[in-house]
This record gives sequence, structure tokens and C-alpha cells, in this order.
Amino acid sequence: MNKTIAICDQDHEYARHLAMHMLREERVPYEPRIFRSVEELRREQDPESTVLLMIDSQSLQSVPAESGFEKKLILVGDQPPETMKEHALSKYTPMRIAMQRIREELQDADTSLPGQIRMSDHMKVIGVFSPGTSLCKTQFSLTLIQILAEQGRTLYLNFEGFSGLNAMVRPAFDSSLEELMFLLPDQADKISSKLSMITRAVGGADAAPPVRNYESLGEIGSAEWLSLIDAAVKWTDYRFLVLDLCEGLRGLTEILKRCHLIYVLQQEQDLLSESRMEEFERALKERDCQELLLRTRVWKLPPIRGGEGGDLRALSRSSYAGLMREQVKRDAQELRRDTGDRS
Repeated sequence: MNKTIAICDQDHEYARHLAMHMLREERVPYEPRIFRSVEELRREQDPESTVLLMIDSQSLQSVPAESGFEKKLILVGDQPPETMKEHALSKYTPMRIAMQRIREELQDADTSLPGQIRMSDHMKVIGVFSPGTSLCKTQFSLTLIQILAEQGRTLYLNFEGFSGLNAMVRPAFDSSLEELMFLLPDQADKISSKLSMITRAVGGADAAPPVRNYESLGEIGSAEWLSLIDAAVKWTDYRFLVLDLCEGLRGLTEILKRCHLIYVLQQEQDLLSESRMEEFERALKERDCQELLLRTRVWKLPPIRGGEGGDLRALSRSSYAGLMREQVKRDAQELRRDTGDRS
């Protein structure tokens, strides 16, 4: 059984700071795992796999003695009362001394037990892709991960340059996907702890932060993306990994090969969407990757309402066109004024 140190603190910044020091402390043989609430702790952490629970005093009252967490170190915002000094750690304690205190708490632990999470053959990787367009892809993916989370722990990685996730999660991300890349390849085994510090909960699933700079998508090579995916598969205990993919990703075909299942989104009864799907299938066959089609599920979204399905000339009569028309007219008029065109 893999053993970890669980950190449950409402002050996420302190918990993250503490965990980062643990990762650098070679004499702390167990990896830390951060939980933002008691509910998350009790839902996702097995007490038997917890060699030490570090929990803030406000949350402690929500963890009864019969919960199974046998060894606890209470985190307090000031000097602990005399009655609890043996079981408490002040958050004002310098990290060097805090690490020493943690080592003391672990003296009775069986260090022959593995201190790193590894469940390499259990994760299923699912890709979501829409040839030629985003086509509600992120909305689809965010719905998908919440459904999968009902079946097991689910991790979501978004590979878009402009995902919009920062405006959708609370608290907002304070890191980026690039930070995970810094662990590779030398510290890939620490990815589980790093993810616990930077992910945000989305309907029961964990969403990793997107890239900070959209140009990173063109700068990070396919081998690096594959290393990230392989590290998540090898060194975390997630049951599902969902990849929200885009065309600009280097090594897209190789990433798709890592997927056990691929959802491809297509607009139903839409000539352009059907043509893009045909080009996608042809591209796979030309690269001798037609076996990927056996793992592909095409998800057809409802058609654009209005006009004739499959007739490009009918798009001007669609419901989308009705929403766009007035704004486009105003924009066109403004452009003509700016260029002095009075026609």
C-alpha cells in the first residue's frame, strides 16, 4: 500500500508552501497530498494509506476520532496552547524547524512501505478533439469529466491556448500547465504531489491549470507532452485522464495513440463539419494510424437551426446568422468609415 502525508488546510497558500518544502526534503520519505476541505479529504484519502494527517485546527473538529486517521499534527495560526503542544505545529514555525518536527512525527512510521503513488496500469486516457474547430469542445469535456468522476478519480488537462478556464474555476488558478513540465523528466515521480497543489475541483473532477502563454503550445515538443501524459499515467492514482486537444498541438497523432478512447465532435447535418471529419479520417489513414478510428466515438452535435442542412448558401438564414447579423452590419459600417469608403 502506498503511504502519503495528507495536508488539509483552509489556507491553501500555506499548505502549498509546506508541501513544496516536503518535496525538497529528502529525509521526509513520503509525498504530501493537499486537500482543500474535510469533505475532499474524507472522500478521496484512505486513512490506512495516510502515514500522517496535517490539518488546521478549524477543520479538525470535522474529523472524528473514528475516522481512521490515527496520526495527526494540528496546524495552528499562532503558538499552540500548552495542552496540545505535543500534537500541534505553529504556522509561524520556520520551515527548517517544521521539517524537523515532521521527521520526528514520522519516526515510528514503517519507512519500508512505499512513499510514492504508483498505479501504472489503472488509468484510462480519453481524448476529446474536434477537427478544424473547437465546436463546444471544452463544454463537452467539462461535462464529461464530471460524469466520469462519479466512476473514479478524474484528471482534466486542457491543451488550448485560450481555454477560458481561469474565469470559470474558483479559486482561480495561480499556476500554469508549464509548471508541470518543469518536473520532467527528472522529477516525474513527484507529479502527484504537484497536481494536488495546483488543480481545482470541477464537479468532483480535478482540473489542471491551462497554459499561461498560448505560444507555449508551439514551443513545447511532442516528446515533452508525451512525457507529461506518461508521468500522469505512471505516478498518479487517477482512474481517468481526459485530454482536451487542439490542432495546434505538436505531436497530436502521437498523443491520440496514447488514448484508450477518443471522442471526436462533429456538427450533425453540416457539410463543412462532415468534410473536416473526412479529412481527419484520411489524415489518420495516410499516417498509417487507421487503428485509431477503432477507438474513436463520433459525437454529433445538434445542427444549426434555419436554412437547408448541408447547403453553405443557407447559412445566412440560420439561427446563428440571426444573432450575428446586426452586429456584423455595425462592424462593417464602422470599418468603411475608418477607411473613408462611402459606397
